[in-house]
Amino acid sequence: MKEKLRSFLEDLSAREKARRLLLIAAFAGIVLIAFSSFSGKESGTQEPPAPDVSQEDYETQLREKIETMVCAITGEEEALATFTFERAFEAVYAADQKREANERSYIVLRRSDGSQELSEVTKLSPQIRGVTVVCRKGGEPLFRARIVEAVSTALGISSHKVCVLEYHDGA
Repeated sequence: MKEKLRSFLEDLSAREKARRLLLIAAFAGIVLIAFSSFSGKESGTQEPPAPDVSQEDYETQLREKIETMVCAITGEEEALATFTFERAFEAVYAADQKREANERSYIVLRRSDGSQELSEVTKLSPQIRGVTVVCRKGGEPLFRARIVEAVSTALGISSHKVCVLEYHDGA
């Protein structure tokens, strides 16, 4: 196999037209790789812009997503998930450079109707401090491990921030 490949490459390099095509293809590959690194989005390093939803709606959507995922893992019809947050939605406004250590002035937009508002640059999504999942199979080590892995991956948090407990009826 190596000999066939080597003879093919030697034969290819002997022909001028083939050499040019190979050179162009290699250059095009390098250009594509270079442009893909400038896509502007690095995996896991940028937080997506927060949608225009309330904190309560965001928590509800997140809870339903995690509960559905846990039910898919365990085969159960019901699971419960709760969250604690470091911060709620946080708006970041355009500001002038600091003049002194404790002084900052914000850029204000004036509308044609005379109203004013701060110039919002972005809105940061809530930062999750921890997650608790309660389900009937939460006491089984295999399911607990799968749930911890799935939840920590889905939310982009460390596995030590995920607590999985077994659900018990009544007494």
